[in-house]
Order: sequence, then C-alpha cells, then structure tokens
Amino acid sequence: MTTTTRRPRGATKPAAPSRARPERERGTRPPAATTTRTKPAARPVKRAAPARRHTPPRAPFLLLICGLLAGALVSLLLLNAVLAEDAFALTRLQQSNKLLAQQKQALEIELAREESPERLAQRAEALGMQRPTRLAFIDGVTGQVIGGQIRPVPHAAAAAAGAAGVVGIPGAVVPGDRVPAAVPAKP
Repeated sequence: MTTTTRRPRGATKPAAPSRARPERERGTRPPAATTTRTKPAARPVKRAAPARRHTPPRAPFLLLICGLLAGALVSLLLLNAVLAEDAFALTRLQQSNKLLAQQKQALEIELAREESPERLAQRAEALGMQRPTRLAFIDGVTGQVIGGQIRPVPHAAAAAAGAAGVVGIPGAVVPGDRVPAAVPAKP
C-alpha cells in the first residue's frame, strides 16, 4: 500500500535511486539517464490509477429504440387498416341509402298513381259501385234544387229528430225507437 504525503511548496523531488539491471536483461534497451529535475513550485501529483468510466453497452439501447420504432410502425399500419375498413363500410352504407331513397321515390309515385281519381273510379266500378250521374245542390236563398234529384224526406219533424240523434243532442226523440210520436193538439 502506498501513501502520498504533501511536500511544502518549493521542495524538490528526491532523485530516484538507480537500479542496476540484472544480467539477463542485457539485450534490451539501455535505461534512460536519470537526472534530477527541479520543478518550480509544483503541486504534488497523485499517483492514482486513471479513472475509467463505465459505459453501458449500446446494444440493449439500440434494441429498445428499434423495438419502439417497430411497435409504432405496426400501430400505424393497424390504424390505417381500421380506417380503410371504416371507409369501405361508409361507402357501402351511402350506396344502400341511395338505393333506399330511389325505392321510396318509386313507391311514392305508385301511391300517387293509385290515389288518382281515374284509378279510384276504375276500382269502384270493378267492385260494383255506381258512378253518380249528377250531383244535386240546394240553393240557400230560394230553396230550389239545382242539378240532380234529391230524395224526399218523409216528414220534416222526423228529419230534424234524425239529425238531432246523429249530432248527439240528449233527449232527442228519433222516430222508430219505439217511442210513440206526439200527436199535435187540435184547436
């Protein structure tokens, strides 16, 4: 174990003792001449082994970076595939929507054709219904019938009672409900 001591400033370093070389080393290079040098006010030098920095291996770090990049690439590919699939589904739904709109329009046209007055008259005749020959109207001022014929009402009171029964007036007497008709009083 070696210990280092501090020397005061200005002290010189003692000369290293010369060592004689053993005989077996004669064929090697001769030692350099040792001279004593004086350093003006030199600080003592620590004779320690140089500090070696421990550098971590680079391979795991590079593998980590490559793995992260590969994972990001795979994620982007999957995301792109999902978006493309959704785009195809959207296109199919839009085409289906157009087809359904065309079918709706065709059904509306057919319904309008079936509800036309000519078509209704044809179907009524096919079912045995009769077409009215002529409509009849009553002039409100004169009370005369204009146009066709009107079926006569048997009695004015019976017509009023029938109308009251249809309208729903309580206590209205409708002839034919087994209620005796009121006999008018004779004066």
